[in-house]
Order: sequence, then structure tokens, then C-alpha cells
Amino acid sequence: MCSIEQRYLDLGGRVQFNARVEIILVETDRAIGVRLGDGSEHRADWVISAADGRTTIFDMLDGKYVDRALRNRKENPRLFQPLVYVSLGVARALDDLPVSVGGLRYPLESPMTIAGKREDSICVRSYSFDSRR
Repeated sequence: MCSIEQRYLDLGGRVQFNARVEIILVETDRAIGVRLGDGSEHRADWVISAADGRTTIFDMLDGKYVDRALRNRKENPRLFQPLVYVSLGVARALDDLPVSVGGLRYPLESPMTIAGKREDSICVRSYSFDSRR
């Protein structure tokens, strides 16, 4: 169990797994709870969606809180360049690497082409600052 979940439970919260949220319940433009796929409703002081933005805004809130710019982005999405992620675990501390939010860029000896785009460097991000090692 993760520490956030444990803290929530310790404060008297309740967690329900394998329950799909269909609708975020709203009264006077304020989220007050959720309706699950089985039809049950759960009220809350705070509603925090862990779904993607499109699902939250357009499905769970039925698109009621959308301005023109957001609707335009949904109807005319801009695609972003493809990304390739490789995650490695190493059996040593990486404390000698600087902590970087955006990562560190290193030049490649031989550039490569990914989805038609030439890449001449690689970004490396270390999570060695995470205390849960």
C-alpha cells in the first residue's frame, strides 16, 4: 500500500477499487461527488480526477465547463513528436549525478532517426533523489 493511500485511510477515508466513475456530480458549479458504473453515488468534500483531461472534462463533466479554446484543442488536436522511453534499474546509488527535473542531455556518437526525426542527443533523467530506494 502506498503512503498516500495509508495516510488517507488513517484519516478516515475509504478506498474503493475496480469501480469506474461515470459522472462527476455537480451542484451549483461545484463537484460534490461521483456516480459509479453500478449506479451508486458517493458524495465528497473534494473530488480529484485521476483520469486524463479529455475523459474528465468531456465525459465525466459532459463538456459543460469548456471554453472555446479548449473545445478547439479537442476538435483540432496537434500531434506531438513521438517519444521513446527506456527505463533502467541499476544496482548502485547515483548520488554523483546532478538532480535534474528535465533531465540531462548527452550527444550521441551516431545520430539516429526516429519516426522521420533526426535525434542527435539523448535525455537522461535520474530518480536517485527518491528516498524509497
